[in-house]
Amino acid sequence: MISKILNHPELLDKPPVLVDVGSSGDIHKSWKKIIKYSICIAFDADDREMNFTVEGDMGYKKLILFNKIVSEEEVRNKKFYLTKSPFCSSTLEPDKNGLNGWAFEELFKTIEIKKIDTITINRALDLVGLDYIDWFKTDSQGTDLRIFKSIDKKISNKLIVAEFEPGIINAYKGEDKMTDVMSYLSKKDFFMANMEIKGTQRININNIDSFFPGFKNKLHQFRFLLNQSPCWAELTYINSFNNFSLFSKRDFLVGILFSLLHKQFGHAIHLAQKAGEIFEDKIFEDTINYCAKKIRPNLLFYLKLIKSKIFAS
Repeated sequence: MISKILNHPELLDKPPVLVDVGSSGDIHKSWKKIIKYSICIAFDADDREMNFTVEGDMGYKKLILFNKIVSEEEVRNKKFYLTKSPFCSSTLEPDKNGLNGWAFEELFKTIEIKKIDTITINRALDLVGLDYIDWFKTDSQGTDLRIFKSIDKKISNKLIVAEFEPGIINAYKGEDKMTDVMSYLSKKDFFMANMEIKGTQRININNIDSFFPGFKNKLHQFRFLLNQSPCWAELTYINSFNNFSLFSKRDFLVGILFSLLHKQFGHAIHLAQKAGEIFEDKIFEDTINYCAKKIRPNLLFYLKLIKSKIFAS
């Protein structure tokens, strides 16, 4: 069904546009089934982990890489804090007090402050000649929400999927926190499709040196020795399509496609039913039948049901 939608004339004429803010060179796992049909616009000012260049493809229909900071406004010579771990670099200064006492504190240590010109999402779209985004993914280390809010409302209101990676603890000064993202999106026509809580251990770096020196550079293994505490989260939102008049036939197809990728089969059925009332196309009926089969009980369902009853007793 996914392949059938991707090869629909509506999507071949106007491919899905994926935006990746804070890209680190890896292809987002949820995009692997659609990259050869999609246009990707990626941004990352810390190029220590970037393995591709402007106009490379990496399997995408088209890939455009901006080696610039994305921010809510265009600024020249904005401070960019390069940290020990490139995945923690940010336009925001790391909060030493907030990080004190956490196992990954050292990863946020500033090793250099660069001055880099910033670019907005709107400006980037203008430069590449696009006026829409279908899937917005950001891991900007503390500025996810302000970047999302800066996108032209005609574009952001029609976004199908929006992914954020906001903090829970105080890792950066003045950062957008998880509660800020959730509060803002609760007032928009999106529903939260998934939340994955991430974290590290509550232990002072000096005590790691004293008692567990072998794990100083193996924090990913340290979680087997000491409970992990929530420090940030990966949030995925999907457009509810509450305002049907905003969306074209092509938009409905992309909404269905992305819902299938997230295994949101109930939402896919809802979109297909509404689209079938507006547009004449057998693909919407096919979608409903496909999703209905996916939802029906199977062997895995009964195994999970038996397991739940065993543990409940």
